[in-house]
Amino acid sequence: MKKKSETNIEKLKNHRRLNTKEKNILVRDEIFRKAKFWRELGIPELLKKVFQERNLNIDDSIIIELELDVLGGSSYEGIILVSNRRFYEFDIDLSTTETDLFKVYSFKDITDRFVVSHHVKGIEKTFGFIAMEVLEELRGKL
Repeated sequence: MKKKSETNIEKLKNHRRLNTKEKNILVRDEIFRKAKFWRELGIPELLKKVFQERNLNIDDSIIIELELDVLGGSSYEGIILVSNRRFYEFDIDLSTTETDLFKVYSFKDITDRFVVSHHVKGIEKTFGFIAMEVLEELRGKL
């Protein structure tokens, strides 16, 4: 049986016209689902090691985006939001068995790309602000 909030989100997804508050609810739901999915599934240990080498604690962070391309190896591209409220974009290749690190193509701080505000005319909360709310919520559940 679905929870009431899950039912409301499903209804919102089917609406054609949404107000800004409803759009923010859907953005939050998408960020939360992705972050929770990767937190529960986990990421390869070698990928965690790459984060640790940069003094980033994956257990105290959330994955905002993560794409996996397995053609000829395991290429991970994504965005992580860490506990100090910084966003990092990464592109890392592992072996197909995920036991060897091939290359870190990029690992950069992209925090400047995100507006973090609880009120912007026309959209209310920004993506960055909502992501930080989700981070704090999930960190509280550790």
